[in-house]
Amino acid sequence: MTLALPFLCKKAPATSREAMVTANQPLASLAGAEILAAGGNAFDAALAVLTTLSVTEPMMVGVLGAGLIQIRLPSGQHLALDALANAPSAARADMFTPAGPGAEDPFDTLGQANLNGPQAVAVPGSLLAWTEMHRLYGRLPRADCLDPAIRWARRGFEISPYLAGAIRDCAPEMSKDAAARKVYLPGGEPLPPGARLVQSDMAQSLQLIAKEGAAALYGGQIGQKLIERLQSAPAPAGIMQMQDLLDYALIWDQPLEAEFRGFTVHCPPPPASGGVAMAQMLARYAQHADLRQGFDDPERLQLLIDIQHEAFADRAGFGTEGAAQILSEANLTKPLARPAPHSPAKGRDTTHMSVVDRDGTMISATSTLYCMFGAQIMLPETGLMPNNYMRTFDPVPGRAMSIAPGKRTPASMAPVIVTKAGTPAYAIGMPGGTRIFPSIFQTLVNLIDLKMDLQSAVEAPRVWSEGGLVEVEPGLSHRLPDLQKRNADLRPVPHIGGGMAAIAMGDGLGQARLTGATCWRADGHAVGISGENAAPEVRFWPRASTETP
Repeated sequence: MTLALPFLCKKAPATSREAMVTANQPLASLAGAEILAAGGNAFDAALAVLTTLSVTEPMMVGVLGAGLIQIRLPSGQHLALDALANAPSAARADMFTPAGPGAEDPFDTLGQANLNGPQAVAVPGSLLAWTEMHRLYGRLPRADCLDPAIRWARRGFEISPYLAGAIRDCAPEMSKDAAARKVYLPGGEPLPPGARLVQSDMAQSLQLIAKEGAAALYGGQIGQKLIERLQSAPAPAGIMQMQDLLDYALIWDQPLEAEFRGFTVHCPPPPASGGVAMAQMLARYAQHADLRQGFDDPERLQLLIDIQHEAFADRAGFGTEGAAQILSEANLTKPLARPAPHSPAKGRDTTHMSVVDRDGTMISATSTLYCMFGAQIMLPETGLMPNNYMRTFDPVPGRAMSIAPGKRTPASMAPVIVTKAGTPAYAIGMPGGTRIFPSIFQTLVNLIDLKMDLQSAVEAPRVWSEGGLVEVEPGLSHRLPDLQKRNADLRPVPHIGGGMAAIAMGDGLGQARLTGATCWRADGHAVGISGENAAPEVRFWPRASTETP
């Protein structure tokens, strides 16, 4: 029986036999496809996609950002790469003054020093992760993989309403920075939709990275410009030092595995909190879900909300080191009850890409500057904007998420790779801050329990709540009267989180065909590679042939 759904998809999926790229910007997806067509593998394509996203989605991602990456090698080995930012060595638990009672966000500080400007910048990990996984597993030269990003930075491209809106929203703060103002607000006005964004300085930075790799930042010229910009600012100046960059280390780990209905969801392990929450929510849903309920059944939607409440409460209570307690049998078998509302810090501005190559390598990578345009300052003569990841820490000392020197930032990012009996099924991820893991959780339920096709599963309307306010997307507006009975603070919103970028291996059971899907919440595109070279014996009317063309 066909599942009746209360919504229509706004995009169409792409299908392919050979390889697939999905990303939240079309030029980035095309960059990955270009590299795959040139003989590159998934690691080559990922480097091309991520650096091109830094050019075409500069509000979301950059080489001075952070991220989490899930990898499945053709051998079946799974790897989790942690490139989260960490606090500089000079960081202190009391370095920011909390805004106090009445603040809009409990992580707000006086002067928003942990949100904008030099003190907000944590030690970045993105560039090292991108170049290191390419060094270990890539096939093409690094310079080839960066060529699409350099090309679009130098030539420029027509910006979409999505990017133009981000520039407009951040114009008041970016107008204070001369370098950022020159790029994004020429003449004092934000670039409008359809304008051409040329980033010559960024092109030169990317050329330097193509030549020197991560060393350009970690000890090199870009790193020096970063430290100079942060430390030369008027008080409060930044606290990062070159040694912090030199000491930064990636964490290679095994994914956290969550079992759900015979599928294994390979999630980011701690200290990232998104994977732990994902495992918790899937376990709780498996316990309480009534499989007879349809997608928009009010009781099922309320269960999704209650499960999110519990996950957020445990995340706040146990912190980044509480995975064992959260996933303990005692915690997962206690009655599902609504905890007191809690509002963690919010950074919604992230991006995602997924890629599968001809060899079967799968990469699911989520990258971010944390908030839109990060710290909203630009390093002079580089075109690069640093992250504002210090915002993710609790500014109050003595708490689970308080600041400490070298401490890895908590993260809601949750790129996943899903298998069934060891066979690859899905690569999924999305942006959206604290809305990421609840949204991916709902997508997995859509795919596995409700048997949706990939496009429907990623576009399906979402609900979200961290314990107080409940957000509901337009496709479920007909259920608002039902949900209002149990949720006092209910709010219809245009969208929850950002655009999902997903790939399915056939029907999700490891068949040869690939399906790529992105959703209406971002500029995402899926691009597939199909076809093969000519058969070995084929020539174009060889001279020896007696056949007449």
